[in-house]
Formats: sequence, C-alpha cells, structure tokens
Amino acid sequence: MLSVALTAVISVLVMFLLAKLIGNRAISQMNLFDYINSITIGSIAAELATSDLKNMHKPLTAMLIYAAAVILFAALSGKLIPFRRFVEGRTVILVQNGKLLNRNFKKAKIDVNEFLMQCRLNGYFDLQQIDTAVQESNGRISILPCVGARPVQVQDLNLSPAQEKLFSNVIVDGKVLPKNLKALGYDTQWLTKQLRRQNISDERDVFLAICNPDGAFYAFEKKSRQDRRDMFDL
Repeated sequence: MLSVALTAVISVLVMFLLAKLIGNRAISQMNLFDYINSITIGSIAAELATSDLKNMHKPLTAMLIYAAAVILFAALSGKLIPFRRFVEGRTVILVQNGKLLNRNFKKAKIDVNEFLMQCRLNGYFDLQQIDTAVQESNGRISILPCVGARPVQVQDLNLSPAQEKLFSNVIVDGKVLPKNLKALGYDTQWLTKQLRRQNISDERDVFLAICNPDGAFYAFEKKSRQDRRDMFDL
C-alpha cells in the first residue's frame, strides 16, 4: 500500500509538471495529435501509479518522450508553416456568399445534418442569415452572419452598411505569406508601404499582420520582453 501511494504521488507530480511544460489549452483548442498524446500520457500515468518502485522508470520514460513530442511538434508548428498545416490541418470554407460548397463538405468530412446542428448551436436556424461559414482546424465552425442577421438589427437604425470582408493572415511570426497577399489582390510592395505607415521597417519584427480585400490592414509587432505578471494575475 505504501508503494502504491508513493508511485501515485509521483505520478501526480509528473503529470502536473508535464502539463505546465506542454501549456494550458482547452480541449477544443487542441489538434488531433495533441489530444491523442494527452490521452496516452494520462494512460501511462495511471500505469505508473500502480507500478513497482523498481520498474517505475519505464512508464516515466515513456511519459517524458510523449511530452517531448508534443513540445517539439508545437515548436515546429510555430516556426514552419507547411509543417503546421500538415499537423493541424487547414480551414475549409463551407458556405461562401450564402451558397453551400458541397465539394468542401466532403473535404471537411462533415455531412449536412451535422453542419445544420452546428449552425443551430451557434444560434442560426435560418441558412439565409449566414454569409460565410468556415470549419476551423480544430473542427469547430465559425460563422459570419449577413448584415441584417446580427444581434442588433441595423435596419432598425435605417442604415445600409456594406457587408464586412474576412481578414486573412499576410504575415505570421515574421514570415510573409505571398499566396494570401495575391489572393487579396496585393503584392509585397503594397505590404511594405503599409508596414512603413506603422513605423515598421522589417517584416521580421511583425508577429501578426492581417488585411482584407477592402484594404484594412493591422500589424502587431513582436515584444522584446516577456511580462511576468499581468492585470489578470490573482
């Protein structure tokens, strides 16, 4: 009993330390690889809790390897965009300009009934209220409603605003995405001008830059220091 109690305590401590190293993310924010690894680490931790003290190094080593794999994949995903797309997948547009894209439903491996259920869970019971629907890489569906289907009905204010456009990433972690720029109708010269307007001389100093087809552009620079505390600390 003392041996089991000791290995269980060790298992809990190791799980806590590995969870802190891997990072705090909700289940809905995990990709498939992270989710499967988390389940596997938990299963090995249960085995560690009931193993003998002499043999506890075996499940402990396996836990460390799985945790290292999660951390390594996260680091590579943050640096290599093609690797990130391979591991986490791509976003898939299911509805565009109010029209269902049936071929993309097959690509996203989702049927119409499941899509309609997700729409209802997001508060949309009428497809005519949806302008754009996108399946994110984590499987959740994001919806851009039509102008007249927002919580505050703009027609009540006698306004006729133009339909908002989706923003696309053009710089991620200091790397320019030329294909996204071209799809929006811009080039690198336009991007350089936009950065200079915000007093940014080098795109490598940009953590994230987004824009839409209407020319709205926002850039967020990298921070040179890491704050140890913030306003939400307890």
